[in-house]
Amino acid sequence: MGNSRICGGLRGFLGLIRFEHTVFALPFALVAAVLAQRWVNSHSGFTGELPLFAASGKWDTLLSGSVPIQTGTTGILPSLYDLGFILLAMVSGRTLAMLANRIIDAQIDARNPRTSLWHIPAGAVSVRQAKLWALLSTVVFLLSALALNLWCFLLAPLAAVWLILYPYAKRYSPLAHYILGGAQAIAPVGVFIAVTGQVSPEILPLAVAVGLWVGSFDVYYALQDVVFDRAEGLHSLPADFGERPAMMAALVGHLLTGALLIWTCYIFDAGTIAVLASCAFALALVVEHLLVRARRELVGLAFFTLNGIISVAYALTLVVAVLSA
Repeated sequence: MGNSRICGGLRGFLGLIRFEHTVFALPFALVAAVLAQRWVNSHSGFTGELPLFAASGKWDTLLSGSVPIQTGTTGILPSLYDLGFILLAMVSGRTLAMLANRIIDAQIDARNPRTSLWHIPAGAVSVRQAKLWALLSTVVFLLSALALNLWCFLLAPLAAVWLILYPYAKRYSPLAHYILGGAQAIAPVGVFIAVTGQVSPEILPLAVAVGLWVGSFDVYYALQDVVFDRAEGLHSLPADFGERPAMMAALVGHLLTGALLIWTCYIFDAGTIAVLASCAFALALVVEHLLVRARRELVGLAFFTLNGIISVAYALTLVVAVLSA
């Protein structure tokens, strides 16, 4: 009975945050980590043979009771320590954002026919449980940032606040999609700081690309709720300006995403394969636009499944390209 209750609670939690879509948030964090390590190598002046993974003394620093502050060391890939805590920070941060969205929008979701059977409106998970999980996610997120370095820890509370702005933003502005995109754009910057120990404007094109990618496909996702949003006084580009102009704005955003990814490849000297992969990624986004325009009922497929597939494929291709460049 106890085990079955625990399993049921875990299933409810994973379903509430749509854990199977966490992979959706991770590929560009990996891309940022690999590019950040490439930046460290190019600025180190080291000309010898690089180890596969950079060395890290951060664990020893933590065990001694201090906060890691050292900058990155050379290696083909970031240290396993950094990769592990980046992964933990990404998963916990995304979990916090999803839970905050579900908690804040619980009453709205209950009134929306499309979302009325989601976990909190349906009573499968209580608001109290969701708040507890959100608190635990916040703690894990902050501790992961602390483990990475002092700058990450100091900036983590700002990132956490930004992650929960989206549900409120759509009550006031049709640009809420880009608030969501901005929350995702934080990730490449945070990863760069985690690996290098400093900030460089060279990572900003990738951050903006990720923000436009997420914000633009959120415009497509909002197509499902145009009638409901207008009735409730909620804002989105489709609800405020109409579906065709909104879809055009999303397409422009995705074309800019492709251009920024190509620019990023040149900034980090990632090689021809990476540039071609960026072009293919942009083309896939155009195909998504055509798919949604032709068959609106496929918005959910385009939003999660296709974006998850192409982002993973892009990340793996870019990592291989960078390693072989």
